[in-house]
Amino acid sequence: MTTARFQFWLFLVVLILSGSGLNGNAQSSTEGAIAATVMDAQGAFVAGAGVVVHNNGTGAEMKAPANARGYFRLGQLAPGEYTVSVAAPGFAGYSAAHVMVQVGVITELRPVLGVAGTSAVVDVTSAGSAVNTESSDFTANVNQTVIDSLPINGRRWSNFAVLTPGVTSDSTGFGQLSFRGMALTQNNNTVDGADNNQVFFAQERGGTRAGYSTTQAAIQEFQVNNSNYSVEYGRAAGGVVNTVTKSGANQLHGELFFYDRDNGFGGATNPYTLITTQAATGAFVSAPQKIKDWRKQFGFGVGGALLHDRLFWFYAFDDYKRNFPLVAQAGSPNTFFAAADAALPAGKACGGTGAAAPSTADAAACTLATNLATTYAGGSAQYNAGLAGLLTEVGIVPRHADQVINFPKLDWIITSSQHFSIEYNRLRWASPGGVATTSTATSQGTNNIGNDYVKEDWAVAKLQSVLSPRMANELRAQYGRELDYQTAQTPLPAFEKPFANNVFGLPPQVSIASSTGFALGTPSFLPRANYPNEFKTQFADTVTLARGRHTFKAGLDILRTQDKTNFERSAYGVYTYASAATFLSDYYKPNSCAGLPCYASFVQAFGPLAFDFTTTDYGFFASDDWKVTPRLTLNLGVRYEFERLPPVQAGLSVGAAPGAGFVPSDKNNLGPRVGFAYDVFGNGKTAVRGGYGLLYGRILNATIYYARTNTGSLAGQTSYTFTASTAGAPAFPNVFASTPNGTASKPNAFYFDTGYQAPQVHQMDLTVQQDLGWNTSFSVTYLGSLGRQLPNFVDTNIDTTNTANVTYNITDTTGAGPIKSAYSSIVYTARLNSSYGSLTRVFSGVTSSYHALSVALNHRLSHNLQVMTNYTWSHALDYGQNSSTSNDVNDLLVPTTLKFDYGNSNQNVPNRFVFAAVYSAPWKFAGWRGYLLNGFQIAPVFQAQTGLPFSLTTSGTPTFFATGATKATTGIGGSVNGSGNNQLRTLITGRNQYHFRNDQVLDTRLSKSITFADKYQLELLAEAFNFLNHVNVTGVNTVGYTLTAGTAATPNTAGMTYNSAFGTTTAANNNNVYSPRQMQLAVRLHF
Repeated sequence: MTTARFQFWLFLVVLILSGSGLNGNAQSSTEGAIAATVMDAQGAFVAGAGVVVHNNGTGAEMKAPANARGYFRLGQLAPGEYTVSVAAPGFAGYSAAHVMVQVGVITELRPVLGVAGTSAVVDVTSAGSAVNTESSDFTANVNQTVIDSLPINGRRWSNFAVLTPGVTSDSTGFGQLSFRGMALTQNNNTVDGADNNQVFFAQERGGTRAGYSTTQAAIQEFQVNNSNYSVEYGRAAGGVVNTVTKSGANQLHGELFFYDRDNGFGGATNPYTLITTQAATGAFVSAPQKIKDWRKQFGFGVGGALLHDRLFWFYAFDDYKRNFPLVAQAGSPNTFFAAADAALPAGKACGGTGAAAPSTADAAACTLATNLATTYAGGSAQYNAGLAGLLTEVGIVPRHADQVINFPKLDWIITSSQHFSIEYNRLRWASPGGVATTSTATSQGTNNIGNDYVKEDWAVAKLQSVLSPRMANELRAQYGRELDYQTAQTPLPAFEKPFANNVFGLPPQVSIASSTGFALGTPSFLPRANYPNEFKTQFADTVTLARGRHTFKAGLDILRTQDKTNFERSAYGVYTYASAATFLSDYYKPNSCAGLPCYASFVQAFGPLAFDFTTTDYGFFASDDWKVTPRLTLNLGVRYEFERLPPVQAGLSVGAAPGAGFVPSDKNNLGPRVGFAYDVFGNGKTAVRGGYGLLYGRILNATIYYARTNTGSLAGQTSYTFTASTAGAPAFPNVFASTPNGTASKPNAFYFDTGYQAPQVHQMDLTVQQDLGWNTSFSVTYLGSLGRQLPNFVDTNIDTTNTANVTYNITDTTGAGPIKSAYSSIVYTARLNSSYGSLTRVFSGVTSSYHALSVALNHRLSHNLQVMTNYTWSHALDYGQNSSTSNDVNDLLVPTTLKFDYGNSNQNVPNRFVFAAVYSAPWKFAGWRGYLLNGFQIAPVFQAQTGLPFSLTTSGTPTFFATGATKATTGIGGSVNGSGNNQLRTLITGRNQYHFRNDQVLDTRLSKSITFADKYQLELLAEAFNFLNHVNVTGVNTVGYTLTAGTAATPNTAGMTYNSAFGTTTAANNNNVYSPRQMQLAVRLHF
């Protein structure tokens, strides 16, 4: 019997044995709970009091007695509104109406039974403490009031999570979240307790380009689990977003909605969305232009009863249509499209230095004149004509989006102790031109975008059983499938058509001047027939039992994921040119650079496209919520996780690179979690909570895919890299029809380190919370995370003993660069194993730290007002924590050590402030004045934070002449030391020492409700996103220096020229999170 199977059966035996003597109830990942200590008027416990909890929507009831200390906790309660009744012989009855239950939250009551003959009726919406004294987790619930009333950009409801402390958005605007500075790929997302992730890319289902994967009309509420959360949640070293959907009730209820958003409704022009044109004088001019952007969202969410008190239905429909052309533009249009002078100005000369040096554009014309063997005037004319041709490759790109979601759900109350539900979600997304999500595709041409499609179907079934007044079980099963695929755009632009005369019928990608120019042709990552086609099966079971002051919980969660892929990066070839001049040289006359190609590199990959593999995640957990005293609760738990990876792909171990083919098997992922909640004075007004947990993330399926398919074996996917001087290098625009055997280029490979471990994080937190009265609470929280075993990539085929010492002479006419004098560095120039190119080892040796202090003031909805506000100071540091969903080649600046990669995390946001409120007009006029003046509501959301960090990078590959050499030597890759580090940093500036300007966003909503026929409410809404039109930077020029080649006359030297545009803004308000001011009108009908 295998170790994993033995652990599985052992756990089941322990579970059965523990169930034989215990009984109980508690909240779960899909439900909430109600708890209380029943007392008499003198403060003594009332033992054995009878408790009845009644669901006001469905009529379902649950009963239980209080224990000897008067304590009871009733769980398995669907989020919603309840009435709680308490009775005991010799005492008056107690009834609490409008008790709100939230997912994952224990709603605490304080029933006091008077003497017989009296009664107490309490409205809990206006009474009860706003302080959590029952559980230690650091979580926040986003309830129906917030979801319905606050403005949300794009109606992607999960973005509300950023309103909670310790959570930030990613810099790309895809909507992914970072918790406590952890990588975006380390989170978990659930819907009704079922896994809601696409595990291949470690993101929410539906991907990051679709509008959203589940309609907001179907969302009841969700919980943001940031730290020290329940052991029920696993597969996350970051945070967990746990969502509950709506259900039907006895009374027909629902909403119809229509949202109309158009930047023609007072929308602002983005100053960084530039259209470049050629003036009559021949000069190229770039100017801002407001591009059309409208979206229509309409649908409904309606529920009711098929059988009163027994069978309920709910159905949501959502249609999302958007027309949002994007602008494809060069990285720096004014620089890239600078025209050359028809004749060299007086005093300037080709090859001149100092005062005689020509302008950048004129120098490009000189290069073209030399390579094409013509005069400067001829070179200038051809250069400007080439720029005019390239101008046709930028501009407005048509882009549309059409998304349809259907969500039916049935709830069946089989008996008073059994509840069955089943739901199905169907999403279809089609977006021609939609691979790019930003309004401006900087450094991309009009045909370098791609079309995006998603097909998603999943179903979840759940059976909840109350086996006794103190024992409950929840069984969940899921089956789902998500197909993501992308295609190249058609038809081809006229300028590219000559490049497509090959066996594929598609042009290769051509990248020109990466920092100032753009890429044209077929994107290197397209087409993707399925990437992935993911099938998911999940089974989970949780039993909850209680005895005395203990509430025990144990369960298992098994998730099987099959990923089918049909894709290969760079299959149609990728040319990279350092400048427009070198590209145009090859364009007009291939191999015109001293008889060699003029490109910096050419890459093409070969091998089978289709792969299929399966991973299985096992999770086992047990917990004890121990009510030590009426004032002290301990939350104790442990979770074990194991991810079974697929075996080596058949046939790909033959001829594989050293190390390739190893499959990690990390079986030591046992994580304890412990926390406490202490009611300091016993009155529910002051609480101290804290906890510690050891959590584990997943090994990404995308990482597994690359390690399986890129083993270096010729039977797998292999990529070949050519420079101009590599034997067998193709002439532009040719590509290879088959594997280029016999060339000097060697295949690259990826492999797992033999000690590879799943990501691990130590979480700790401490909170002091005070009830200020008036349904208002104030809290101060310390949050800490220590990341361990985090993934990264290093090229192990770099000969670190075969190096050269190179001195870079600095050219900086501005004096603004950080490097003030000549800079010396070793340069890696040779491979250890000459049979291969890069040999990338995927290792788990990165550590991180996060420390934060958060203060929050929350006012629950009362007196027409709800407020959420918080400020978080934090600092996130790491040794190069990686968020890549594909395998980088080398992420270490120095391949032998991590010490030079230590610095601010990519997710470091030192200061963040959030304010959100919902205020309803308090007046109540009668008659016609009521129709005009009643029902107004205003809901602002303001967010401000420190800009995200970035590093100074370099452009180019070290090129120098060794002493006495007649041929130049080059580094293995980019960066000043030739290591190919993806950030291309220098050893002087370090990681993430710079940051974007501070971000600010004010979104507002003004609504007017009109009630008619007593049960219908018509709501008219006007919303503004980024109302103040603050310029939120989303892209900067990170290239600080350009590496230039040395000469034989000055051996072991090269040049570094400072880029005066370093740090300047290249894009702002350019994604789904940040946009220029836009307005939206909407109408909703509630009933």
